[in-house]
Amino acid sequence: PVVCEGTAHNGIRSATIASVSAQYEFTKTRFQPYVMAGLGVLRSRSVWSTARVVGSRVDLSEDELRDTGFGPDLGAGLRFDLMRNVSIQPEVRWLDASVRSRLNLAVTRLSVRAAYSW
Repeated sequence: PVVCEGTAHNGIRSATIASVSAQYEFTKTRFQPYVMAGLGVLRSRSVWSTARVVGSRVDLSEDELRDTGFGPDLGAGLRFDLMRNVSIQPEVRWLDASVRSRLNLAVTRLSVRAAYSW
């Protein structure tokens, strides 16, 4: 029997997103829905492990890939005015960064922003 001890790593280690988008606001009420569209870039660093058994020996190797892709960045949200100058904005955004990406990158983001305006 072959016994293999060690840790295998698989998956995305880090991701950085940058995007430029325009936002369209539907109404000027206390609850203000909006949509946005633009172009985004996603850079990632991924790692995966491979085990090869040769006789009674196990070779464990780890590979790393850095990838960059870009594509459309789409989203929607709701601006809720708490007070005259304070609001919160829950939103969902989707970035399809598969253009020039070897890993066919895409990401969905959920966020809540707090804003103060003057």
